Amino acid sequence: MANVKTVRAFDRGLQVIELLKTHRSATLGELHDRTGLSRATLLRLLKTLEDRDWVFFASSEGVYRLSPWLERTPPSDSLYSDVGALAAPILNRLCRKILWPSDVAVRDGLSMVILESSRRNSPFVIDRNIVGHRPKLLKSATGRAYLAFCPDEEREGLLSELRKSGGRDDRLANMERQVHRMINETQRQGFGVREPCQGSRFTHHGSAFNAIAVPILVHGRVIACMNIVWIADKIPVSEFASSYLKLLKAAADKLRDAILAAEGASFVPRSGGMGRL
Repeated sequence: MANVKTVRAFDRGLQVIELLKTHRSATLGELHDRTGLSRATLLRLLKTLEDRDWVFFASSEGVYRLSPWLERTPPSDSLYSDVGALAAPILNRLCRKILWPSDVAVRDGLSMVILESSRRNSPFVIDRNIVGHRPKLLKSATGRAYLAFCPDEEREGLLSELRKSGGRDDRLANMERQVHRMINETQRQGFGVREPCQGSRFTHHGSAFNAIAVPILVHGRVIACMNIVWIADKIPVSEFASSYLKLLKAAADKLRDAILAAEGASFVPRSGGMGRL
């Protein structure tokens, strides 16, 4: 065995994994400084590790991390703080496949909050600094998907609180017939659709964008919602859904499976979203 040569590329890959395990995360520049490897070599190694689901790029922070399944952290009550990390590699793979970007959001009180996004990895420049943004429950695609697929009792409680909130964007909750029509339509088609010009957010060349979203359900509770975002005047909603809904649902299923694997099949969330009104 003394004459057997080592595989240099494999050794370099292990070096990157060991650094990420020690430091938890690193930018490309930090990996370059710590390994002495060229950026071109590192990019090839990282691409290979990403394709094998060993490493993912957290676009919201501009750093590389080990995939959660390699961290071997024990189950805990902090599921929601891990959803973004679990979602990142799934969002990135979906973006590489369809080019349009995606977000994952959870409910926090009377709005959603975006935990992770692939917008920085998409060739389409659509509001890239989106992580931490709080889409409205009644107007965003993720919010509508959440309301349509959460348990009836939770939905009625949320709508009651929205009616009391006094917020301009929550006034729609008082239009009960319109809200019920929106919820029924979302349930029927299996995805939420963003209200046109919700939030008045635009692409870099001034075009409004649209989104469709589906829920991630665990034991009958909506844990999070995942969307795909596109430039509204490029493709009608029906055509976009026909082309991409199946892929979005498949990605959402992968996130559901990752959540179950992280927390154990016996995990039952105390409530939907972040667990508070």
